[in-house]
Amino acid sequence: MNDRGDNTVLTRILDRGRRERLPLHGSIELTRRCALLCPHCYLGFARNDPPESELSGEGLFGLFDQFRAEGCLFLTFTGGEPLLREDFREIYLGALRRGFLVNLFTSGTTLDRALADFLSRYPPLHVDITIFGATEKIGDRITGKPGSFRRGRKAVALLAERGIAFGLKTVVNALNRGEVEGMKQFARLYGKTLRFDSLITPRLDGSRDNLRYRLDPREVIRLDREDEVKWREWRDYACRPGELADRGLLYGCGAGLHSFHVTSAGELRLCVLDTNYSFNLKKGSFREGWREFIPRIRALRTGEDNRCADCDLRPLCTSCPAWARLETGDAEKPVDFLCQVAGFRGILRREEEKKNLPEA
Repeated sequence: MNDRGDNTVLTRILDRGRRERLPLHGSIELTRRCALLCPHCYLGFARNDPPESELSGEGLFGLFDQFRAEGCLFLTFTGGEPLLREDFREIYLGALRRGFLVNLFTSGTTLDRALADFLSRYPPLHVDITIFGATEKIGDRITGKPGSFRRGRKAVALLAERGIAFGLKTVVNALNRGEVEGMKQFARLYGKTLRFDSLITPRLDGSRDNLRYRLDPREVIRLDREDEVKWREWRDYACRPGELADRGLLYGCGAGLHSFHVTSAGELRLCVLDTNYSFNLKKGSFREGWREFIPRIRALRTGEDNRCADCDLRPLCTSCPAWARLETGDAEKPVDFLCQVAGFRGILRREEEKKNLPEA
């Protein structure tokens, strides 16, 4: 390792991946089934997709081999609730045996002692546990399942007892907004920093019913500003040089550059929200999807009247074609809610810049 400390094997691999556009990270829905009924969830009725619509274990193993051949290193198993797959252990071990570093997204409400022992024997890279509240009343109200709060807390304890790497996250909504500090305190008990998101998207099935649980833009910004880590991330994000080098591209994010998403039915997409463009991996190869299909989508350009392309607040905005399409029906139409959030971020950033100006 040199003096800068950046000559590690992983750093070299990641650098090569960026240069050569390798699919370093893939997120895969093992299932869309979920035992919880969270009202803010973006899956909506998709949570009722039948098991027979899911990729089989053998189908997943075949995809894993294709991912590996194209240079994938990291896999994130998500859902729904991935632990509801009856063959979860076989799928998980199949990924590990192929050399993948596996992340697991779960509510933990179905994670028992036997599964915790299994993960201890075959450790994942990381487990992300979603919590829903600081109290049993609110936690169970959000999930719609009595006892889920206690089961989730027990899962956290089981992982901690076994030294399994994990983190805690939540979606802040109209039901649990008063419990953010309590959830942060719970995270601190385990030496963790709670990661939270308060930007609720419409559902993938087109329903907007869940948006009534979305916070007011001012409240979103207040939560971000009061959280030192969250606000620092936004400052760093807005200051990244060259992030928006080509404002004419429809997709200005990183989706499809070094990451991809696969649905439980085997559809390759740029990200979890982008339902407009899909490549059927049951009919075509991942190589074809990654090297031909996704670059075509990434090359799409905006129309001349696209207001977002030239907006000065774009570095502070989370709007994207997928979100815009879900919320407005038009990939290039501004999302009013996100415009307001970005506007408030801009005001706070300018105020900070004024405070940091040297005195004349």
